[in-house]
Amino acid sequence: MFIALGTAENPATSDEITATRTWIAGGRHLLDITQGDIGGKSYYRMGVLGFSNIDRRYEFATFDAMNSNSMLYSSDPLDRPVRVIVLSGTFTDQGLLESPL
Repeated sequence: MFIALGTAENPATSDEITATRTWIAGGRHLLDITQGDIGGKSYYRMGVLGFSNIDRRYEFATFDAMNSNSMLYSSDPLDRPVRVIVLSGTFTDQGLLESPL
């Protein structure tokens, strides 16, 4: 969270954030709603995590109150189940940040 709030040396933290996760679409996707206050500001993010059987990878799309566009993440293709999912992704900054990511 230090990119949008705080710094790398002093990241914004909060004990007023709640993450609620619910299986949706017959248990095929995990809906994540994270909301509350962080760094003295209201925060909201909705994300949906799923597994692409075609691409053999996890995919996570998020939508938040700071950007009107989505953030898209995916894992590398997998040939077997894993206990830890590693996701990477990008998004287009809409001028909210002082420097590009």
